[in-house]
Amino acid sequence: EIAQCLVGSEMCIETVTDAVLLQRAVNGSVELSETQRKKADCNADGVVDATDALLLMRFLIQDITQLPA
Repeated sequence: EIAQCLVGSEMCIETVTDAVLLQRAVNGSVELSETQRKKADCNADGVVDATDALLLMRFLIQDITQLPA
């Protein structure tokens, strides 16, 4: 999950749990650490927002084969 996965040096957000946590961060229910925010920024625009959550969901359902960032 994001809480464990994003502590490492490589991007490994890849589970539904990660997507749920990312969505909760986007809606303000949880706060991500700086490292988690960097890793959760799926499109590398400097902001963790609904676009990142959508990209992650599309990746998880294999609508896209890789994340932009």
